[in-house]
Amino acid sequence: VILLLNRSNGMKRVVVCGGGVTGLTAAYFLRQTLPAASISLVDSASRPGGWISSYKSPSNSIHEIGARSLRMNYNCRLILNMLDDLGLTGKLISPTSAAGKRCLYVNNELQLIPSNPFRRGPFSMPLILYVIRDLLRSIISKQPPDDETLYQMAKRQFGKELADVAFSAVIRGIFAGDVKELSFKSCFPDLSHHLRNKKSVTLAVLAMMRAPKEFTAKDSRLVKRAVKEKFRLFSLQGGIQTFTDELASSMREKDIDFSLSTSCDAIHYADGKMVVETSGGTIFADELVLTLPSLDLARVLSAENDAQRYVKQDIMDIEYGDVAVINLEYRKEALKNLPPSFGYLVPAVQKANIIGTVFDSYCFPELDGSPDINRLTVMINKCPANVSSEYYMNLALGDLKKHLGIEADPLFARVTVNRQCIPQYKVGHSKLTESIRNAYPRIQFLGPIFHPPGVVDCVLNAYRTAHKLSKSAVL
Repeated sequence: VILLLNRSNGMKRVVVCGGGVTGLTAAYFLRQTLPAASISLVDSASRPGGWISSYKSPSNSIHEIGARSLRMNYNCRLILNMLDDLGLTGKLISPTSAAGKRCLYVNNELQLIPSNPFRRGPFSMPLILYVIRDLLRSIISKQPPDDETLYQMAKRQFGKELADVAFSAVIRGIFAGDVKELSFKSCFPDLSHHLRNKKSVTLAVLAMMRAPKEFTAKDSRLVKRAVKEKFRLFSLQGGIQTFTDELASSMREKDIDFSLSTSCDAIHYADGKMVVETSGGTIFADELVLTLPSLDLARVLSAENDAQRYVKQDIMDIEYGDVAVINLEYRKEALKNLPPSFGYLVPAVQKANIIGTVFDSYCFPELDGSPDINRLTVMINKCPANVSSEYYMNLALGDLKKHLGIEADPLFARVTVNRQCIPQYKVGHSKLTESIRNAYPRIQFLGPIFHPPGVVDCVLNAYRTAHKLSKSAVL
């Protein structure tokens, strides 16, 4: 995302370059915080939305290639307020009770994670004992390190078993990465901040929930409904892409000029200005906020001194995870033994080809094209180059047969490989982002390199940046 401000003749122009969820929401919030500004949105892609992508199968069922639901947490009221403002209240789909149940495939068995903390589930002792261990760390532990792997944090706070099983599975499901390599501070920055103060994950989560509200807007009808009905997550008629499509359609109504197939090619400085070269022309900027994937970021940034040259190389070295998404449809009777739940994840200690499966029809049956259809989505994070869709299909169907006993052939199957879709935040990643900001002090940065890649995190950081700019703006 690039926001370009031109204060010539006292006028301010804002240009947002990048039409993924971060760019769209940045433009949306900037219109609120800078109502008198001229705002343009440009994106190199031919369609808006970035990684968010929904499609309809021949059975009229809705499938997701990217995010498949929006989770409820302490920041989600931002999105719910947006949905209400965009007129999408009637399209919100609440989950079934089954969506609150989660499973793990461990010890060659599908096991339900208990909601009762006094039960063991797939673990060697009741969950409450792991929580007590974590709480005791707040009394006996020293200050946690500034940065460490997620595995180191989980093992210290909860023990090796939960680190190897629960945390490994969840991190593979969210980041498609290795819990023993990813940075706790970069993957969960807010939680990491509170853990350093509380020294207990349990107390840190409570502190996050009780923190003063960041958002001053009045809660919408959707927020009140979600709180009353205790949503765990939600979706939309037509899929999550309905959200980004409606955001894109609203740009004109909000007097935002939106152009697709317009790329950012280079950024440099001239006569005290930041010069942004795009395929649609050159823009001189007083203020610039940039969000791009790492290779594009390294390509467009100038290297006018040693610090910038070193940083550009470090940006190019950032690793990304690939995810193969296999959308499947079966006749309902073929999956009669499927446990009603959100789905299951597979930890790294369990030998398997897949990292998890979502039982889509159990979560949002409204997205099924027929009452006789049952939708599943399988994810694989080891995606070698130059292999066919049949390769991923065979891996997915083989594990479904082993894990769930599914013998029938699917009625519908589609494989999509999302290459370089999730940055892998290694320990020290936060120092890299700090170095980038120091090397380019006039630029403010957003995007998946600088904050977690989830939709809620993208919206939250776009909101924060828009309000930060509004506080320093002089129209």
